[in-house]
Amino acid sequence: MCRAGGGAIVITSWNTGLNGEANRFRYATAKAGVLNLMRSVAIDVAADNIRVNAVCPGPTLSGMTKHLVGVAAGAVRVVAANRAPATLDTPRAGR
Repeated sequence: MCRAGGGAIVITSWNTGLNGEANRFRYATAKAGVLNLMRSVAIDVAADNIRVNAVCPGPTLSGMTKHLVGVAAGAVRVVAANRAPATLDTPRAGR
């Protein structure tokens, strides 16, 4: 990227890395580490015209979460009601 004159790096993390979550301290710590890695790398490569960003998606339907569909729908409504509109997660296109 340096030779090309710049570029972009996108890292995937999770909202738990931003806010924490009950009974998931290991996962939250790992995701917070990913976000701080992103911040540190962004500082290091900014002079080379390289952007570094993180995407933190909300819940998505997968094999790991399908058993939570009924429970998660209520939880998402509760979380959404307590968030400022500018921070609401956008729906994921597709499954």
